[in-house]
Amino acid sequence: TQANLIALPRDWAYDFLLYAQRNPKACPILDVSDAGSPTTFLAEGADLRTDIPMYRIWRDGKLAEEVSDATQAWAEHDDMVAFLIGCS
Repeated sequence: TQANLIALPRDWAYDFLLYAQRNPKACPILDVSDAGSPTTFLAEGADLRTDIPMYRIWRDGKLAEEVSDATQAWAEHDDMVAFLIGCS
């Protein structure tokens, strides 16, 4: 299964979940992590902070950086929620 990753602080996660549920064709949710966990059921054994080839880090609505390891970005929010979104 191929998926895109969106990780948000817990404070924003519900709003995104609601948006995705109301727009299932554009944002089909495949899996959601527990807050603070870098793993999901679908990506069992994977570390979502390090096992993806490239991450785009957005801050204040702007692309801030592209990195091959998102551990530092996840450390900024200890309550990060990961969404795996289906893609074509």
